[in-house]
Amino acid sequence: MSARVRFYAQETLIAIAAWTVFAFLYWWVAFYGPGKVVTLSPGLTAYLESGGVQFEILLDGVLLGLFYSVIHYLTERPFLRKRPFGQVVVLKAGLQLLALGLVGGLVYSVFSGMNALPQMSPREAEGLVSGRFVFSLLAWLGFCAFLLSFLLEMRRKLGPGVLLPLMTGKYFQPREEERLFLFLDLKDSTSHTERLGHRRYSQLIRSCYDDLCDLVMDSEAEIYQYVGDGVVLSWLAKEGVEDQCLQLFERFHRKLQTRGDEYRSRFEVTPGFRGGADRGIATVTEVGYVKREIAYHGDVLNTAARLEASCKSLGAELLISESVFLNLADRSRFTARGELELRGKQKLVQVYSLS
Repeated sequence: MSARVRFYAQETLIAIAAWTVFAFLYWWVAFYGPGKVVTLSPGLTAYLESGGVQFEILLDGVLLGLFYSVIHYLTERPFLRKRPFGQVVVLKAGLQLLALGLVGGLVYSVFSGMNALPQMSPREAEGLVSGRFVFSLLAWLGFCAFLLSFLLEMRRKLGPGVLLPLMTGKYFQPREEERLFLFLDLKDSTSHTERLGHRRYSQLIRSCYDDLCDLVMDSEAEIYQYVGDGVVLSWLAKEGVEDQCLQLFERFHRKLQTRGDEYRSRFEVTPGFRGGADRGIATVTEVGYVKREIAYHGDVLNTAARLEASCKSLGAELLISESVFLNLADRSRFTARGELELRGKQKLVQVYSLS
C-alpha cells in the first residue's frame, strides 16, 4: 500500500470511528443521560433493548466515514487547497451536514425495508420528533461535523505523524531516533526577490511548495519545517529511505522542469532547488508552551544544512554524506568529492554529489 493510499485510509478510519462514537454518545445522552430529551415509550424501549439501535449507529458511522472520505477528496482540488484554513473547515462541515441528511434518509430506508424500525403509536412518534429533540440533534451533529473537520485539518497543518504524538506526549521527554534529513533551498533566491518583489516571490515559493507536497506522501517523507525559501524533509531510518530521498529530489526537479512554461509565464523563471542530505541520530522532543511543536536536534541536521549550503560553491545540485551514500541501492550516479571541511564542524566529512 502506497503512503498516499495509507494516508487517506487512515483518515477514513478516523472519520468512521469518530462518527460512530459521536452517534453512541448522543443516543446515550438523549435517551438515558441526565439531560435526556426524549421520553421513552414502550415501543422505543423495546427497540433500544433489542440491539437494533447498535447496528443502526454502526451503519451510520461507517456511511458517514465513507461520505467524509468522498468530501475530503473533492475538497482537495487545487483551487480549494489555496483557500484559508477557516473557510475549508466550514465548507467541509457544511458538506458533512448535507451528508448527514443523505445518510439518515438511506438508513431509514434500509431499516424500513427490513421492518426493523421501532413499533410506535402516532402519539409516540410525535414525541420522538419534538422540537427539542430535533434541535438538540442538529446542534450536536453540527458541532461534531465542525470538530472532526477541525481535527483532521489540524492533522494536515501539523503533518502526518505529529498530531498523535503531541496529544499522547510521546516526545514530552527527549528521545533519540535515527533519521535521514534532506534540506532543500531555492536557487538564486536573492535575485528572484529583487526582481519579483516580495509578494510575487512569496507566490513563487508557495507554488513550488505545492508541487513538492504532491510528491511528499508518495515518498513517505515528513515535512519537518518550512524555513523561508527552503524546506526540511525527514524520514525515519529504515531500509530504502535513501532511495526514497533521491527519488523525491529527482521527481521534484523533473516536475519543476515540466511546469517550466507555466512558471516562466507567471514569474519569468523556472525555479530550481539545491539539496543536502545526511543520516544519523537525532534527539526528538516537544518544545514550547505558547506554540507547541516537535523539534529535532543533533549533528545530523547541522551536516545536512551545511551540505546544502556547499552546493553552490561545488556546482552541485545535491550533496550527500557517506552515511547516505553507503545505503543507496545504486551508487553509480554519485561522484566522490573528497573530504570537506564544513562550517561549524571540526571533523572532515566525506561528500558525494549527484552526477
